[in-house]
Amino acid sequence: MIERRPVLSTKLVGKSLASSRNVFEAFGPDGAWPEGLSYWSLAMRYASLMVAALESTLGSSFGLAEQPGFAQTGDFALHAVGPFGAAFNFGDSERRFDVSPLAWLAHRFRRPVDSWLVRNYDGWFLPLMMIWPKQRKTGPSTLNLPKGKVFRGSQLACFRNTWSSEVKARPIYLAIKGGNLSGSRLAASTRPEDVLLHAQADAGSFIIDGARQRWVTDLGSDDYDLPGYFDHGADHRSGPRWRYYRAHAAGHNTLVIDGSNQVPNARTTILGSSAEGNRQWVVFDLSSAYGKPAGSIRRGAALIGRQVLIQDEIDAEVSGDIVWAIHTSADPDSVVGSVARFRLGDDRFVARILEPAAARFELTLPPAPSSFRISDAQQLHGGLLAGHDGLVSELPRRDDEAGSRAAGALIRRLEISWPKGVRRLSVLLLPDCDGDDQALPVAPLEHWLAGPPFRLAGHPQPLYRTKGLRGPERRPPDEHPAPEAGPLGRHSRMRIDHA
Repeated sequence: MIERRPVLSTKLVGKSLASSRNVFEAFGPDGAWPEGLSYWSLAMRYASLMVAALESTLGSSFGLAEQPGFAQTGDFALHAVGPFGAAFNFGDSERRFDVSPLAWLAHRFRRPVDSWLVRNYDGWFLPLMMIWPKQRKTGPSTLNLPKGKVFRGSQLACFRNTWSSEVKARPIYLAIKGGNLSGSRLAASTRPEDVLLHAQADAGSFIIDGARQRWVTDLGSDDYDLPGYFDHGADHRSGPRWRYYRAHAAGHNTLVIDGSNQVPNARTTILGSSAEGNRQWVVFDLSSAYGKPAGSIRRGAALIGRQVLIQDEIDAEVSGDIVWAIHTSADPDSVVGSVARFRLGDDRFVARILEPAAARFELTLPPAPSSFRISDAQQLHGGLLAGHDGLVSELPRRDDEAGSRAAGALIRRLEISWPKGVRRLSVLLLPDCDGDDQALPVAPLEHWLAGPPFRLAGHPQPLYRTKGLRGPERRPPDEHPAPEAGPLGRHSRMRIDHA
C-alpha cells in the first residue's frame, strides 16, 4: 500500500500514531495500567503488535516504544499478581489475565523476567508467541529483584515477603491502590479522554493473599448488562454506575463516610513509601477521594515480615459516621471484640484492632443484589436470551471460583464503626497465621514518613448505612445463612438509600 498509495498511507499512519499517543502515555512513568491487568493485557496485545509492525515495516515506532514506562510494563504483570497466580483485580479487571504480550516485550527489550513470566503459556494467543525468538528466562529471585514495587503513575503499591510460591516458604502478599487519575494528570479531570471507563470508587482498597488463599478480596466487576453500568455521569461521579455495590466505595476494602460514595475520579497522593527489605510500606493521602482538605484523611499500609498493618488517621475537621471494612470469603471461627478469627481449610486468618481500645469488629453481610429493568433486551451482551424478562441482576455477593464469576463462597464484611472523637484506627491482619503473633506497637504515620528505618510504635447516589443485627459469634461456618432475596439479606446490617 505504501508504494501504491504513499499519500493516503502516510495520512493513515499519521492519524494512527496521533490517536495512539494517549494510550501509550498511560503506561508512564513506571509501566502500570490504570484499569488493571485484564485491560492491560488487552491494550498490550495491540500496542505490541502496532510497535512491531511499525518497526519491521517502516524502521521506527516514531517514539511509541520510547514512551516512559512502556519498556518496563512487564513489571506490572510481575508485581500485581499474588503468590498463587491471582491478580489484584481492582476496577473491572479480573484475577485471571493473558500474559502473551510479554513474549514480544521480552524479545524487544531483552528482559529475561518477561520471558520467565510466559514460560508456561498455553493460551489462545500461543501462535503469536511463536513469532518472536525465544529469550533467556530468568526469574525475579535469581535476578534479585525487589519484592516490593510502588507504581506512582497508577497509585498502586505491591508488597510480598518472598518470590517463592511454595507453601513451605509461607508467602504473604499485600497490594493497595489509591485514586483513579493516572499518569501525569495532577487534578481530577472531566475530559472524556481522561475518564477510566472501568474504574471503581476504590481509593485505599487492598487485597491480601497467603500461600493458597485470598483472605481479603476485591469483588471485581459486576454484570456489564446492568443498565448504565458504564455511565459515570456528566461530572463522572453521579451516573448510574455508582449505584451498584461492586462499583461503590462500600463494596471495597476502604473507608465509607456517612454512607456516601467516594469521588471516583479523584487523584490521591502517595506521601511516602519504601519497597525494600522486610518492612515495606506506603502512605496515601486519600482526602481528595472524600472531597476533604488535603492531608485530612491518610491511610498507611505495611507488610512487616509476615504481618500486615492498615492504619488510618483523620484530622479533627473530618466527622460523621465512618465505617472501616474488608470483604472476605473465609469462614468465621469467632468475632469477639477487637479480634476476629477466620479459617479456610487448614489455613487461618486473624484480624486484631490495635488502636483504639474502644473499637470493635462486627461481622455482616453485604446488601443483597438488586435487579434492574433494561429498556432494550436486544442490547444484552451476547444477544437476546430466550425467555428473558428484561431484568438484569447484580452478581451474587460470592467469591469467584474456578474461573466462574461469583460462583464460590459467600462474601462477608468485617466492619469497624469508627469511634467518635478518635483520630487513629490501626488494624493488624495476620494471614496464614500459626497463632496469635506478637502485636506490633502503634506509631503515627508521620513516623513512617520520617525516613527509614521507621519503628512501629444526575442519578441519586446510594447511601450504604449500617443498622440492625450484629454478625453471629462462634457459629460453625455452615450455620451462617446466605442472603435471602429482596432488598436486604436477612442478616445484613446494611441498607442502601437512593435518596
